[in-house]
Amino acid sequence: MNKPIYEIFAKGVQVTVWSNENTEKGTKFLSIKVKERYTDKQGLKHDREFFNMDSIPLLISALNRMYADFSTMITTDDRNINKN
Repeated sequence: MNKPIYEIFAKGVQVTVWSNENTEKGTKFLSIKVKERYTDKQGLKHDREFFNMDSIPLLISALNRMYADFSTMITTDDRNINKN
């Protein structure tokens, strides 16, 4: 399995960017995964990929930070990755 090309943790929210390739079409694309980490009443840590409305500001903040950080790291060619 390939490793993520970017990962950020912000107040319990994790945003991960993966670089992928469709070998049949010969195209590359980026995928973004978002999850929230929390601790239950028993002290066990869990991840969730579904969010309640109270989590929206954290998600927006984490995605904005990822976009700001990541967009400075990629080239113009990478930004057009899905426009083939």
